[in-house]
Amino acid sequence: MNMRLVHSILGMACLMASPTVSAQPAWSIVENKSPTDESPQISAGLVVGEAALILRCREQKTEVAFSTKDTYLGDKPVIVRFRINSQDPIKEVWRPSMNGLAAFAPKPEEFIRALPDNGRVFIRALTATGENKDTNFVLSGVSEIREKIGRACNWSSTPDDATGSINPSQKRQ
Repeated sequence: MNMRLVHSILGMACLMASPTVSAQPAWSIVENKSPTDESPQISAGLVVGEAALILRCREQKTEVAFSTKDTYLGDKPVIVRFRINSQDPIKEVWRPSMNGLAAFAPKPEEFIRALPDNGRVFIRALTATGENKDTNFVLSGVSEIREKIGRACNWSSTPDDATGSINPSQKRQ
């Protein structure tokens, strides 16, 4: 993960004292070309407090990360629960970043496709010390980001609107 991007995105955030934070900030979007093959790359970050939701296509690979400024999530797989709008929460095991401050979704394309334009996604990550890191992201403008990432990463089809849900077989409480 490009840690300069993460740190610059997190650097823009105002730190909040509440363990669960929520706000409606704007997406920070960086578009450029791959240095290896000139393919388009896009990174979009939404910062709330000390956490960020990062959606991106880099080197034609789709990624979703939940990143923190100072909370060590660990170097082992990270248990993440997320809830889109008022749907049932979903529990997944996300891959830790090399520095342990972020975790990557196992099915990033599916996650991005499920995000609604004017909705919310609540993310709870279990830290290495057993504490919860909770963040509530208020979403807007996701369809434009989804379309750009889908084109850059050559998704089979890029719908105009989110499906608004994850595959029902994934739902777990």
